[in-house]
Formats: sequence, structure tokens, C-alpha cells
Amino acid sequence: MPKIEVSKKDLMNLTGIKISFAKLKDILLEYLKADVEDVKGDILTIKLEDTNRPDLWCVEGIARALRVLLGKGSKHYNVKPSGITIEVDKKLKNIRPYIACGIIKNVKITDDILKSIIQYQEKLGGTYGRKRAKAALGVYDFDKIKGKRLHYKAAKPNSIKFTPLDFNEELPLNEVLKKHPKGIEYAHLLKDKKYYPVILDSDGKVLSMPPIINSNEAGKVTLDTKNLFVEVTGTDFQTVMNMLNLFVMAIAERGGKLYSVRIKYNYPAECGFEVSPKFLPTPFNIKPSHVNKMLGLGLTLTEIKKLLRKMDYKILRADSVNDIISLEIPFYRKDVMHAVDIIEDIAIAYGYNNIAPIEPRISTKGKLLPETNKHDLIRELMIGMGFQEVFSFTLTSKDVLFDKMNTKGKCIEIMNPMSRNYSVLRNSILPILMNFLKKNKTVEFPQKIFELGPIILPDEKSYNKAKQLTNLCVVIAHSKANFTEIKSVLETLMKNLGKEIKLKHAKHKSFIYGRCGEIILNGKAIGIIGEIHPKVLENFDLENPVVAFEINVDEL
Repeated sequence: MPKIEVSKKDLMNLTGIKISFAKLKDILLEYLKADVEDVKGDILTIKLEDTNRPDLWCVEGIARALRVLLGKGSKHYNVKPSGITIEVDKKLKNIRPYIACGIIKNVKITDDILKSIIQYQEKLGGTYGRKRAKAALGVYDFDKIKGKRLHYKAAKPNSIKFTPLDFNEELPLNEVLKKHPKGIEYAHLLKDKKYYPVILDSDGKVLSMPPIINSNEAGKVTLDTKNLFVEVTGTDFQTVMNMLNLFVMAIAERGGKLYSVRIKYNYPAECGFEVSPKFLPTPFNIKPSHVNKMLGLGLTLTEIKKLLRKMDYKILRADSVNDIISLEIPFYRKDVMHAVDIIEDIAIAYGYNNIAPIEPRISTKGKLLPETNKHDLIRELMIGMGFQEVFSFTLTSKDVLFDKMNTKGKCIEIMNPMSRNYSVLRNSILPILMNFLKKNKTVEFPQKIFELGPIILPDEKSYNKAKQLTNLCVVIAHSKANFTEIKSVLETLMKNLGKEIKLKHAKHKSFIYGRCGEIILNGKAIGIIGEIHPKVLENFDLENPVVAFEINVDEL
């Protein structure tokens, strides 16, 4: 849960409404899913429960939401063209391809504003930008930037020197990664890259080495700074644009005038946008009948419209006859993806405490599902045979799933993974348990483990293109582990479950040829059994033989 520190006086000034501290706490908790965790003089530590609302991770965003909730409305953000263009080097396409920029003029920098800028920059880059890997933000003194044509360039590691922020000496780019604290912290983001990203002004002066550090000259904002230049670079276009929009909007809340920058890509940009910032709302339709059905209320069309405006939605058209409300989702509400998100906002605006509880008029009797009883029985049988149950993540990596298992296959991949180690959904449990053995090589042998859990397979026929199954994987590791031992475990399990199985010779690259078989139940293959191939053992750095079987328990 994000936490931010704000000045109570600054928050009240930005809101423009005089309210008691008690009421402020109630509004924060009830409407913004936030709580005042600590108070030290004028400084409030606010904890935000909703991690999907980066627009609230700053005092300006909280003030904006409070103004709307209390009937003052939100500001309109005008953006004028600045006449400045930033040209993107085509070599950056496979390194850090996207950039968005904006300019805020006539900003009166105070201690409160400076603290807010630094805090919001770190929160966005660290959380929303996935520790700068997905997107990182830089702020500059615009008056120290020369010319109308800037460059986002790919430079060789030792070809350019500049003085990084809070340093007094010029350093080559590769030395920044070794000597500057931020360079050391984020060097992994540029590991093995032949070129490093740099931002230059028209005179060729280095403004920044994204996503590492700004220059000490243009990249240093002080109380004397009047005009700001903001850039965001990253690997995901939408994240880059969103981060820029959120940040410049926050500064504009303090009276700054916004100006756009033209982005010139020297390769086909997937995004299609060439100007930033752009504050584009999203059109959406909801049904009043759906709202009342979901909430169990009898709200009129007028009441729903009022509640929507309270959450900063703009009403375009409302038609009770056709049961439709056409509205615009504010551009900063990137958390709204479905009608239920809007209905939740209506419930928040109405007030959960104002919804009268109704006693259910039904009598129910709870019991475990048949498959739950089956799973519990399998667990009891495995534990009874001396096995220890393992619980692991459904997310893993292609390296563990395929490369180390000496196989190929298809799986569901995460589009923008936070880590390569957790980038795909497992289609088998066996690779996960092999990795478990690798991490427990110092534990006493024999090691006898099992896991009963979900796997996810690609399925084009399913509405969400995926199919979830429940598998059981059993693994034994010790110096004399063999096929006969694991086969006896499988047969004992099946006998206790009242199932008769057969084994059929099979070829599988994860298992030793001739010591691997398909498990057949009622003429259908439900799993695989065998001795793990030496190459797979080597890949997982295991010395002892390993035997295993994995079956789909849904077929039992």
C-alpha cells in the first residue's frame, strides 16, 4: 500500500475548502480508500489502500479528489504547443523505445512543491514504473535547456561525458553506472546493452541518462526554478504516457501552464501518438438498471448522474427510456476498465454506510464441493505415504518451465512482467518441484514431496483463451531413486482411490528413454511417470537421481 507524506496546510490550500481535520479523515477513509496513519505537527502520513490509483499518490491528487467530492468540481487542463520537438534515435527501438515530454511554465517553487515533486517522482518511478524498468521520470529546469530541437539518443557507453546530479566531476556513461549511487542501484536496467539512452539539448549538452540520473546542471530543480521540463522514458508506451500525464497534471494543479512537446520517432511507433501530454477521456456506457441491480438500490436517473459527477465523471447523455447513461471516464482514472468499476464509484459516492442492510430471505446449508473432498483425500494419502506437501507460485519463468526441463511448449505469458522469474503461468508442476529441489540441496535425503494445485493452459476455445486444470505432481530424490519406487507410489495412490490404471511406453525429453511412461485411465492419458533425464538434473544442478509422476486429478 503506497504511503505519502503531505502538509496539512498545503492540502487545505490546494483544496480551497475549510473543513475540520476530523471530517478530512472521514472523507479520506470513506471515499478515497485512504487513512491518516500518523500526524507529526503539520505533516500527515497517508496510507492509500487502492494501489490502482496513482493519481492519488500526491497531495495535488488528493486535493483534486476532495474538491470534486465536496462539490467544487475539477480543473480543466489546457495544453498549448511549445514548438519543441524531441527526436528519437532508431537504435533505441529495442533498448528503451518510448518517451513522452511536457513543459510547465510559471510555477512558483516552494519547499512544499519541491518535496511533492521529489516524492511523486519516486512513487511513480518506483511503483507504477516498476522500479524504473517499465518507466522512469526526470524533471529539469527548462530555462537551462537550449534550442527547440532535442534528441533522445543511443550513445556508446564511453562516448559521452556529463556531470551527474550531485556530482562535481564529468563521467563517461559507463562510469556513472559504477560510481554514482543511482548508477549502482539501477545499473541492471542497462546490463549487456551496446548503447545507453541519453537526452541532449540542441547544443548537444546532456540533460539526462535515463533511467539512471539527470545532469547536475539542467536536471537540478531549486526554489529559483520557474519553468519545468518533464520527460518519461520506458518500455511500455501507455505507461510512459500515463506517468507523464499524471505528473504534469499534478503540477498544473498549482497554477502552472502546460505546453506540449512533439515526439518524432525514426521508426514505426506502435503507439501512433506524436504529441504529449494528451488528456483524452474514455467514452463509456452504463445501464441504470444494472447499477441498481448490482447495488440493490432504487436510484433514480437523476441520483445516479449526481453520484457520477461526485466522482468526476462527465455525463454526455442520459436516457431513462433506453436505459443508458453515456459518460466520459477522466483521463487520469486508468483503474476504470469495466462497468463494475464505475458502479463501485457510485456506491462509494452514495456511501456504504447509507446502504440499509437486508436480511437474506433464503435458507442455505453449506458443504464442501465434491472435488474439495477428493483433493483432501489425495493429500491425506500422500502424507500417509511419507510425503511432504509443497505450495508454490503459479507464476514462473520460461527458463524453468522449458529450457531447464529440456522441452518446448506453449504457455500463457505476462505482457509486462515485473520480473523474468515470474513472467509466465505454469503449464506443469514438475518444473516447479525440480526448482524446489535445487533450492533444498542441503536438506537431508531422501526428499519426498508433492504438490496438488492449478496449472493453466492456452485454450483458444475458451472466452479468456485459457483453461485451468488441477494437477498432482509427486517427486522423490535420493541416491537410489528408481522407476519401481515411484511406480509403487502411483499404484498405491490409485488403489486407494479405487482407480485402475495402465502404463504405456512414452518418449519425453525430460525423462530417460525407456524409463518413462504415459499413465492411462479408462483409455485416456492423464499424466506422465518416469526417471528424470541426467541433462535435466544437470540443468537444475542436482546430483541425486530424481523420479516423478504428474497427473491431472480432474480426470479421476
